[in-house]
Amino acid sequence: VKVESASINPSDNFFIVGKYGNIKKFKELPVGVGFSGSGTVVHVGPGVTESLIGKRVALNHMPSNPGYVGTFRQYTYMDAKHAYPFPDELGFDEIALALGANPITIAGFMDVAERDGHTSFINDAAASSLGKMFVKYCLKQKLPLINIVRRQEQVDMLKEIGAELILNSSDKNFIEDLKEMIKKYKPTAYFDALSGDFPGKVLHLMPEGSTMYVYGALSNQQNVSADIGGLIFKNHSVKNFWIPTWLKEVKKEVIKKWMTAIVTDLITGGEIFGSKVIKSFPLSQWDEAMKYSVAHGSEGKVVIRPQE
Repeated sequence: VKVESASINPSDNFFIVGKYGNIKKFKELPVGVGFSGSGTVVHVGPGVTESLIGKRVALNHMPSNPGYVGTFRQYTYMDAKHAYPFPDELGFDEIALALGANPITIAGFMDVAERDGHTSFINDAAASSLGKMFVKYCLKQKLPLINIVRRQEQVDMLKEIGAELILNSSDKNFIEDLKEMIKKYKPTAYFDALSGDFPGKVLHLMPEGSTMYVYGALSNQQNVSADIGGLIFKNHSVKNFWIPTWLKEVKKEVIKKWMTAIVTDLITGGEIFGSKVIKSFPLSQWDEAMKYSVAHGSEGKVVIRPQE
């Protein structure tokens, strides 16, 4: 695949410092970087239909995939099942972001929530690009979503896109306000991107039978806490969520349903799954691009354009 756009996600930044996935599986360095992107198919191997040649594709190239080499490169290769054809009317940035961490993570969140019987949610790190996409999805579906952020400007940012259930963890009344929201909306699924001690305090307040799905460690703490009393007496549980694991276990028809929903949304304006590209960098400036994405992650997405 000739790579035209590669989106940068928080997981990429963790990967380059050895804190994402099983980095020890790679026996030799260097190791490629980049989990998602888009481009044009220029060659196919045995058993793959030649009709893919010339097609625009979204790339899901995770380190757990056999033969992983990354997407931060001018040309890449992978199993054909990890390259998803997209319509020509969508630009390469749009396609790269369509199968990037955010839309496919929302798909995974809602699939596991449906299977586990959850219809009301809490999300922390809610001012992130993923968090804002989650807000838009839940508003569209009329699903209660309590959003937790750290700063007032993030509260204002979420209000601008229509969010109503927003809590600032820096406020002195945060815990009391959280208790009131939990009492009213009864969320039983909590999607945690932070790790550390904070998530356990939130889970402790949630109804019986609630589940915390841990999918990140933005706090840079490598452990996550949970109240033993809640785990034993309130039937609380803690589960992991990782896109590669979900993709392996989910049914093909579920993936097809979500891919159709994502493409349809993007073609009609990207009300839910559209992401704003705030800056692009050539491949030669990939390290600057990574730093910029960390500093400006709540503003939108940063992409690398390998052909520039």
